[in-house]
Amino acid sequence: MSTYALAREFGALNEMALSLFAAFDGKSMVKVEDLDQVEGTGFYFFAAAAANNPRPGFDGRLIHLEEENGEATQFAAFGKDAFMVRDRDLPSDDPNQEYGPWRAIVLSGERKVIDDGDTAFDANWILAANMFGDTAITCSNYKVIFLIMGNIAHVSGFFDIEDFAATIPSDASWNIDLDLGAMAVAAGAFTNIDGEPFGNATVEFEGGGEKAMLQSVFARVRDQSATLANSIEFSSTQTDTGGLAGNSNLAITEGRIRFNITLMVSA
Repeated sequence: MSTYALAREFGALNEMALSLFAAFDGKSMVKVEDLDQVEGTGFYFFAAAAANNPRPGFDGRLIHLEEENGEATQFAAFGKDAFMVRDRDLPSDDPNQEYGPWRAIVLSGERKVIDDGDTAFDANWILAANMFGDTAITCSNYKVIFLIMGNIAHVSGFFDIEDFAATIPSDASWNIDLDLGAMAVAAGAFTNIDGEPFGNATVEFEGGGEKAMLQSVFARVRDQSATLANSIEFSSTQTDTGGLAGNSNLAITEGRIRFNITLMVSA
């Protein structure tokens, strides 16, 4: 007698639980190479390198629930600290039968860091820039810290922007757009940004060994569907030299941007 039959015989489960139990009764786990290609309700397992694994680098187990009309839900488990889910609509709503993004139900915090100590800043991470008229700027020192909790990421760090020249105080505008998504991928933190939040940022300009006062900076993130996808934009219009002797002008050649921001992200 099967486990399901025994459970029904002794009234161990209610009808809903019995129906779910019946769907899986007698099924063993099957290995899959691509989570998108799973067909049929059942238990599966996959290797760290499996296609469409929501946590590349980790192996896991999969519960696949599929209705006759083509709708399906997948639950992926990675030990005790991660449980993720995604859904697929029926063909009449989505002819391509594509899964939505993976969402974390339970995921312990992860900390990922990328900086110039082990990964040189990639010039391609500067997507657009205009620092007081200079567009061919560089970034030398930098550090970005990603704290991940499920689909929430708190991101903070700094960028040292160089190779421009200006005299402050000035009302001239400046802006720089950086590829935050590419940095996240390089750090193994996340792939895409969902939503376009605003964050907190400051800039500290420097020249000739003297530093101007810290000033607030406009900071916002663009999501994966934007023209500059998965990027972070810093910009400002007014600068000051507060703290310098006589509040004099200062010829600046570099600036440090510090920031922190909270994002919705996906694999």
